[in-house]
Amino acid sequence: MSHKLGGTMAVGMTYSARQKPDGYTLVLVSTSYAALPIIVKDGAHDPVKDFEPVSLLTKRYTVLCVANNFPLKNLKEYVSYAKAKPAAVFFGTGGGGGGPHVQGLMLESATGAKVTYVHYKSLGAAYPNLMAGRVHIVPVILGTALPILKAGKLRAIALSSRERNPAVPDLPTAVEQGRS
Repeated sequence: MSHKLGGTMAVGMTYSARQKPDGYTLVLVSTSYAALPIIVKDGAHDPVKDFEPVSLLTKRYTVLCVANNFPLKNLKEYVSYAKAKPAAVFFGTGGGGGGPHVQGLMLESATGAKVTYVHYKSLGAAYPNLMAGRVHIVPVILGTALPILKAGKLRAIALSSRERNPAVPDLPTAVEQGRS
């Protein structure tokens, strides 16, 4: 077994794409890998032609979390605010091209709202700045967000799912709020 890390999956995926297709190379990726060719334009491999999907291993839900001092209560207010003050909203990510960055780009594309991205080495590094209000919004995996939300250190404005999640039954989904 070998690990090839870095470049928002580009290093490992390029390495894996160059391996002989003998059934002995297995690659695990997150859904953000599908957006990699849009963000990393090296052309080293094609995620559709060079790989064969085998199985979906897990589903994870993301919660759009905002700093307590950020005045917005829902996704509609966030979109209106980000459209009105495009450079004033700081959107934290775990690095350019990762899942949270892609989620932000998709939200921008769907709504026309513009934000300023603040890329950290890891998403966990964004949390202290989010809790302090220096970054305004960060997509956080639900399991990670729950204890922080229950402690009142952050607020959630939307769940990235088509249906509500029993762990946060009062949190509306992005779909319910008019965003897919």
